[in-house]
Amino acid sequence: MCVFAYAVSLIVYQFGLLFTGNVNVVGLIFAVAVLALLVFMVVRPNKYAQGKIRK
Repeated sequence: MCVFAYAVSLIVYQFGLLFTGNVNVVGLIFAVAVLALLVFMVVRPNKYAQGKIRK
């Protein structure tokens, strides 16, 4: 849970810096990568769907 909270705070902080004009390029790249990972984890297919376990 703490890692998730740190990831979300990194995303919010870096995008906040971007919108105020104080962009940190390395931090922004990490924030976009973490955001992409979180979105992937939400939309990925469920391997337990339809009662079958995929291997």
